[in-house]
Amino acid sequence: PIESHNSCTSAVMPDSCSTMDAAVEIAVRRVMEHVDFDSRFKHPVKFNGTDFVEQKLSKEEQLAEVSKNASSKMHVFLERYGTLLAAEDLRALVACPAAETAEARYWLERLLKEPLSNNDLSKRRRRRRWVWAKREMD
Repeated sequence: PIESHNSCTSAVMPDSCSTMDAAVEIAVRRVMEHVDFDSRFKHPVKFNGTDFVEQKLSKEEQLAEVSKNASSKMHVFLERYGTLLAAEDLRALVACPAAETAEARYWLERLLKEPLSNNDLSKRRRRRRWVWAKREMD
């Protein structure tokens, strides 16, 4: 199991923790520069009164959204974009405060072991949707 080596737990991070934020920033930049990023990024959908319409975000808005997920919901960031990162990026994220949750550690362990194929990710998404739909039908 992955253990975090983070000794910074205060709300205001001391200078010694700035490298951890840098790891998240580097990971976000690498993900956004990846050729598959555009096909994986989910633009928000809004209801306009009759239909659900996808609202395209600018590159700056996409950066803000992905950065927010990476720093506050690391597990979501890793599930969506973890396969786009190199092993050294994943190892750098291990020490980040955002990676201290059980969900984030789960994804880091899994991605460092062996990246999930697109088929496995699709199968997992379909399975989750089916479980949700089944709950809704009951």
